Amino acid sequence: MARALEGLPKIAEWAGFTGYRSSMPKEEGGNYLSKGSENVMITGNGKLQAFKGMLAVLGKLGGFVMMNVAETDDAYASLGAATVPPSTPPDPPNVPDAEAWGNVFNVYACLFYIGNGWLRLQGEWMDASAAPVLQLLVKVDGGYTDPASGPWQAGLPQPSAPEIQAVAPTAELLGKVNGVVSVVIWRIRASTGAISIQSEVSNVIACVNQSVAVRFPSVSVGQDAWGIGVTKHGEGSVGSHFELMEVYETEVVASTPGHPARTIVIEWRDGDLVGKQLAPFHDFAPPEGYYAGAVEDVVFVDGCYAEDKDPTTPDAFIGSAIAPSEPGKPESFSPDSAIFTNDMPTALIRGDGLYWRFGRNSCYVVRYLGGEKPLSVEIAWEGLGIEYQHNACVGEGGRLYLWPNERGPMRLSELGAPDGSFATDIADDLAPLTNPKKRVVGWDAKEQVVAFCYGKRIWPWFAALGRWGAPLNLEGMIAAEIRSCVPEGNILHICDWNDNLYRFNRGAGSVMKVRTGWAIANGGMDTVALVAAAVRTDNTNPVTIETFADGDDVAPVSSLQTSPKRSGYQTLPSVWPNVTECESHAMQVTIQSTSASGDVGVESITTYGDAHSMLR
Repeated sequence: MARALEGLPKIAEWAGFTGYRSSMPKEEGGNYLSKGSENVMITGNGKLQAFKGMLAVLGKLGGFVMMNVAETDDAYASLGAATVPPSTPPDPPNVPDAEAWGNVFNVYACLFYIGNGWLRLQGEWMDASAAPVLQLLVKVDGGYTDPASGPWQAGLPQPSAPEIQAVAPTAELLGKVNGVVSVVIWRIRASTGAISIQSEVSNVIACVNQSVAVRFPSVSVGQDAWGIGVTKHGEGSVGSHFELMEVYETEVVASTPGHPARTIVIEWRDGDLVGKQLAPFHDFAPPEGYYAGAVEDVVFVDGCYAEDKDPTTPDAFIGSAIAPSEPGKPESFSPDSAIFTNDMPTALIRGDGLYWRFGRNSCYVVRYLGGEKPLSVEIAWEGLGIEYQHNACVGEGGRLYLWPNERGPMRLSELGAPDGSFATDIADDLAPLTNPKKRVVGWDAKEQVVAFCYGKRIWPWFAALGRWGAPLNLEGMIAAEIRSCVPEGNILHICDWNDNLYRFNRGAGSVMKVRTGWAIANGGMDTVALVAAAVRTDNTNPVTIETFADGDDVAPVSSLQTSPKRSGYQTLPSVWPNVTECESHAMQVTIQSTSASGDVGVESITTYGDAHSMLR
């Protein structure tokens, strides 16, 4: 090449590319990737690398909304109504896909979920579907498929009042009760520790050295025990009820011989109640809502206490209130602790130790403070929101990224306000992408990439470098358009509209296009005689080098091919486009990667030729 370059001055050189900028003026040159570049990742200190494509995850399915759960560090769950083969029971029936919403999260050894859509964990259907009522599955023997796992509705309903009567003590009892007494009962699910609010007070009876027969109402679904609360002797009509004992439903079913069904006989002295707690009076079942989450030892339901609950119009029963549980009691909710906001929620995104709670035009922060009122709900900003959960994600260091209703991509600034300045470089690309349902945002910790997805394309933001990679074209790599995503093991998983899952940047390669910015002729016209490109490749397939001239970025004026001599780093054999009298020119190198492990990229592109003055 040295002999070929003899007498040819260098016209332009592009190396050390500073990322993708589709919105740059054509008169402004520089070492950036311009519009037309595709499938370019950026690694290290700015090295261009071909996108490795997508790897299908076989035997797993996603959903309309996906999120991580604390089951393990990389576990994920999804909600959605998906089309599945009817020949694979017990999967859900073959139904058209529908929008889903809600949350899935872990508390203790239970998987909680709320919203709408079939529930999947790690891509496997859990034989359960979400509803506006908070539900849970209990982990049994390491999984959630045991009959004892449920699903159960969170919380337990208030039982009706028990019927009691004074009776002679049985052989095991002593006749300890003297005076006027009454009884309350409550439901218990021993596997999760859930309890109901106490029943209404039983009938009041007077005892003289007697015992008390308690007849229980029917058991509730998911319940396996009962709590019993009693008054002190003589306070049956005016006194408080204290926790006396718990009995299993099996004991109630067995009943005490000589008494009606579902009856057991109890007795107590006032001294037995010293130090005992009052019967539960804050332990209501959770209200209906759209979203839910857990911070520390508090579970909360969001979008509840709506005025209108018309089931034919889903938006009509979205409330604006947040209902926190009692601390340490994830299934007990007191109406007295409700927190009211000015907006109905559209998304609830778990962050680092907090939740981002979005409305269509607002964002709140839900935090744990501890104390008497442990949940704090603070307005973060107003006038900017999202419509779907997949419109936002948490990226590097817990930083929030979102693609809001009316604007381009945003992220949380150091001052806590939304900032869109980082996305001005790609504003031209994203301006036409106006359907919020298609705006999907995800985080890949392995590549340190925030993926802004739309249709079958991804705009990768490399957070550590502060640069954009060129758009990733997924045509031919995925079956349908992207609709949601979730990280697993630090690798982003993309879900398409057929519920197929794919691992990001883990496929067998792609066709990489590196198009330069425009080089403006110095004082006249340039003749692009020769082009030299330095590349890294994992194959010897032909590389295409195209020349664009005079600001026309649609049709190249020259398209030539050259072939690498080997794999690895090399300068390609030069091509001679001989494009004359260019006021400006740009170059594009198209190179293919063919393996998941190969290193393919463009290091530099240099053009040589003559510069002609327009005055000569």
